[in-house]
Amino acid sequence: MTSSVSAIMSKGSLSFHVPSMVEDLVKFLIKNNITGAPVVNASGLYEGMVSRRDIFASPTESQTAMLMRRAEPVRPEESVESAARVMKNQHRRHVAVVDSTGKVAGILTPQNFLAYLSENNGKEKISSVMKGPSFAVWEKMPLKLFLTITELSKTYAFPVLDGEGNFKGIITDRDVFNLMEFKSSEASMKRDIQEDDPWSWEGVRNFTSYAVYRSIMKIPEVSVEACMVKEPSTVDVDDDISSAVNIMKAHNFNQLPVLKGQKLVGMIYDLDLLKVIA
Repeated sequence: MTSSVSAIMSKGSLSFHVPSMVEDLVKFLIKNNITGAPVVNASGLYEGMVSRRDIFASPTESQTAMLMRRAEPVRPEESVESAARVMKNQHRRHVAVVDSTGKVAGILTPQNFLAYLSENNGKEKISSVMKGPSFAVWEKMPLKLFLTITELSKTYAFPVLDGEGNFKGIITDRDVFNLMEFKSSEASMKRDIQEDDPWSWEGVRNFTSYAVYRSIMKIPEVSVEACMVKEPSTVDVDDDISSAVNIMKAHNFNQLPVLKGQKLVGMIYDLDLLKVIA
């Protein structure tokens, strides 16, 4: 049975550094196709965490140190249960693993806990861990309004309903990107990334909200239904937790709509699952 952080963490994780500029941080995350990283000082010692959401929350900040979170790390020898409590209490998707010398040994995200969860708590019911209330959006809602709601609510994935309250699909902030229109000023964000770099376009796409704040992208005048995921993977409220875990692991999903029969009853997020371990 897995019991320590060292057995489930992602080893050799990438770290960023301070002092530095946020523009360089953005390029670092894009280049490495990641959404967060531990931050170290000039001596290589852990200072805090930074993620895409921290950038979204302070879109005008230019210094990495000013948006970095002094987030509590965990140690490799700590229990999985203890680490789950830290992540649950922080309600963030990245927790650094720091060794006894203060250097970064790895990183934890909710995905790291899924196999342990399935092995040890997989028979518990989804209904026992669902967090409420759950909020949905209307399929005819304009994208501009949807993006405003994501920022105000700090929720980035919503079930989608039609005018009669029927479940139609799911939408996340990332789904919006495919309908975005680039402005010529995007070149300023990409000026140090080579055109043959495979992350140049796909990586920038992961920074929809950041780009919107910077007026790099123009939001088209369409509704949620134009980019939502129709017929998404779902689970039933009476399913075992292992059903949700298996889908999340297979597709790297962070959340799933929860149905009872054909009726939407809520959403389950991978962070919700951690409370079973914690």
